[in-house]
Amino acid sequence: MGDSDGAGTAAYWDDVYWSFGGEGAHSGVYKGYCAGQGYSGTPTTPSYQDAMAAYMSKSIDLSGYNSPT
Repeated sequence: MGDSDGAGTAAYWDDVYWSFGGEGAHSGVYKGYCAGQGYSGTPTTPSYQDAMAAYMSKSIDLSGYNSPT
């Protein structure tokens, strides 16, 4: 996870409690939010940072598969 835009306050994906931002989670008590770390505002009314380019990635190994799609 990271913020590829170096300007302004860094903001990153993070898990937030289901009530964060006033919108519930699909299931469970946590959900992902792209400015879960570094957001402006309050947990009730969070806002994205200016010049934010948050990303989340995960490497996966598909070498054991013939034709993964």
